[in-house]
Amino acid sequence: MNNQLWQTGRLSLLFLIATTFVLLISLVLPGIVILSLPTTWPFLFIFGADETTEMYGRYGELIRAWICSIPTCLIYGFLIARTTMKKAAA
Repeated sequence: MNNQLWQTGRLSLLFLIATTFVLLISLVLPGIVILSLPTTWPFLFIFGADETTEMYGRYGELIRAWICSIPTCLIYGFLIARTTMKKAAA
């Protein structure tokens, strides 16, 4: 169980770092933000896609998208760690 928790934490951190880099690169190349959709989709449902730039600005929008991606990254890390542990045990 402890090994699965450790692996979940590492994978979640990897997802968060990758999401952070994609969101930061999107400041220069706006089209690349589409790569972060698997982790930032809760942001679109919570805040909507159109109004956020005018209300919060570009940096506020990216920070809110990153904060909304944290639970998704944790869930993805847990699911991947669980499936790899089951395959290793079999």
